[in-house]
Formats: sequence, structure tokens, C-alpha cells
Amino acid sequence: MNPQTLKAIGIGVISTIGAFFIFGAPTGLIPNPVFTRMIPSLPLDYVFLALTSVLVGAYAGLHFYGKQENTKSQNATAYSGVIGGIVAFGCPICNKVFVMALGTTSVMTYIEPYRPIIGAISVIIMGLAVFVKARQVRTGVCPAPVSESKTTAS
Repeated sequence: MNPQTLKAIGIGVISTIGAFFIFGAPTGLIPNPVFTRMIPSLPLDYVFLALTSVLVGAYAGLHFYGKQENTKSQNATAYSGVIGGIVAFGCPICNKVFVMALGTTSVMTYIEPYRPIIGAISVIIMGLAVFVKARQVRTGVCPAPVSESKTTAS
């Protein structure tokens, strides 16, 4: 493997682990003394946390492997998937924006029952962003790493 590939894999792994802790601690899925959940966590919350973290890591690794100029729509898609993932595995009552906008009763009535659907949609959106990014890297739309066997004449 060339150094650029190893660097991309390292960035992907570090991003996955970082996303898991950055998203897991404030949502109360990783027990900590600062944040507590007001509703019990479900096994599906951990599944969505893990999937979102892995997809964030894969996207970050692919992004740094083949940097491009025209990735704004892909980045927006990835960000949308991450936000949907956070809504899916986060405690809806702990989300101050939701509670301020809708109130506790409305949040529990209109958001809580749909969290699994939101989570599935966000994983699909993130998966699509990773798929498109990987396809671009594979088809050569991204700049390919320079091999050591090619030399330029002086």
C-alpha cells in the first residue's frame, strides 16, 4: 500500500472512533457524569450510533484520499446524514432545540416514534454519500496517487 492509502485508512479509523465518542457522550449512550439521558436508550440507538460513526469514518477517509474541488453537494449529503443520525440515536427530550421549538409533549408525540425511520433514512443517506465518494475514487475522478515508478524527465 502506498502512503496516501495508509493515511486515508488512518484518517478513517480515527474519524470513526472520534465520531463514536463525540456523538455517544453528549447523547448519553456512553455513560459519563456530564450528560444523562432522560429516556432510556434502546439497542437500536447503539446500532445507529455505530453505523453513523463507521460511515463518518469511511467518508472522511475517502474524502482525504481523493480530494476534489467539486464536493459541496456530497458534503451536504453527508452532513444531512450525520444530523439525521444524531436525531435518531439522541435523546429527543435532551435536544434543547426540539424542546424549545415544539415542546416536550410534541417532541415525544411527533419525533420519538419516528426515530427508527429517521435513523434508517440517515444511514441510507450517509451510505449513498460514501458510495458516490468511493465510486469517484475508484473510477479516477479524484486525482490518483502518483506511483513511484513514474518519473518526469528533467
